[in-house]
Amino acid sequence: MSLYHYTSVDVLASILKNNAIRFSSLSRMDDPDEVQTVDFDNIGRFLYASCWTNIKDESIPQWSMYSNGMKGVRIELSDERPNCIFQVEKRRDDNGNLMEVMPLLFDSKEYTVSPPYIPQLIKMKYTDDMEKLFPKVYIRTETATGYEESIMLNDIGKYKRNAWSFQHEVRFVFTAVPWERTKELIKLQENLLHNFSGGLNPGDAGYESDTPINRLRLIADKSFMDVPLSDNVTFKIVAGPKCSDGQLELLQLLKEKYSRIESVKISKLMGHIV
Repeated sequence: MSLYHYTSVDVLASILKNNAIRFSSLSRMDDPDEVQTVDFDNIGRFLYASCWTNIKDESIPQWSMYSNGMKGVRIELSDERPNCIFQVEKRRDDNGNLMEVMPLLFDSKEYTVSPPYIPQLIKMKYTDDMEKLFPKVYIRTETATGYEESIMLNDIGKYKRNAWSFQHEVRFVFTAVPWERTKELIKLQENLLHNFSGGLNPGDAGYESDTPINRLRLIADKSFMDVPLSDNVTFKIVAGPKCSDGQLELLQLLKEKYSRIESVKISKLMGHIV
């Protein structure tokens, strides 16, 4: 199945020059709700995504919103498999089993990343169910010796409001939380539970002010990460409905310079939109 991404000519040139696709934090997406959870504020900003659509027909709304006033391009990927699109290597896990990993994630000394160690392709779901739009991520499980705590980010970045359904979005995603912040996140949530279970309010003796709601916004994140492309990935380019002759000439020059561009065609909507 082919995937399609609407963007500007400048972004296409950057992808070609750097041999990488930029994944943006959910905090940089056009839907500000995506980063939020019901119990852990905006922790969704540690999820990174590259957004595409699987609809072959050209989309006037997407040309308008994402391609510099219809003067940009639509990039087509003819393969949807992450391990064929991005640079991956074969590594062995702790049990000696071979697995595919993306070195950017697997070898990172800045971030803790849970397997799988390559971006995953997901199809967005559209709903107005608040529990899905703002998921609960903190999990506390009773055990024989006490309890275990975890922060589950699996349901973040999978749902958008019905109003966005025109996008027919699919996206590549991965989660990356700063190493030095992982234990801190758990500690912050423990403090929040301490206050709640004890019925404590600000100003009470024993109240822990160091909670996620108070401090999570202070944790630094990267607004984007550039993910290296496989050497074999090629693009089919469609020039936007309002591209000028100069922009079309620039696209031809990019095609001549970069072998990744398989073809450049003009939008079927050119001349049909004022």
